[in-house]
Amino acid sequence: FNYKGGVFLSLFIVSIFTFFLIIYDKVSNVSSLELYEIAILKALGWKIEDIIKEKLYESLIISIFAYTIGIIVALFFVYFLQAPLLKDIFLGHSLLENNFTFSFYFDIQTLLIIFLLTVPIYLFATIIPSWRASIKEVDEVIR
Repeated sequence: FNYKGGVFLSLFIVSIFTFFLIIYDKVSNVSSLELYEIAILKALGWKIEDIIKEKLYESLIISIFAYTIGIIVALFFVYFLQAPLLKDIFLGHSLLENNFTFSFYFDIQTLLIIFLLTVPIYLFATIIPSWRASIKEVDEVIR
């Protein structure tokens, strides 16, 4: 694919960099609203384990829902719409008519790898700041 593969690779690297930048931002700090929420839960009698479990369930639901919606949208874009922009990048936009269509191929191994590279990373990026916030004293956070 010559230069077209390079274009796709650069787009892929930018998207991976953006994903890890979002993860780094999520791990590095907890918003004041989330700190306040965790402090209120601790004031109501929740233990640190309960808070971590609740944050785990919350992030698990969000990440699995986002993963599923992403796969469905990607399959719709590639197989139903025939990837209008990506097709032009890889095949070229020339004056010659090109009747190329994508045949359906479902690879469970690739989907599993994508799942394992995104969902657990997001879970850890949510759990670690929640744990850091939950070990703080309640009166410190509420002030």
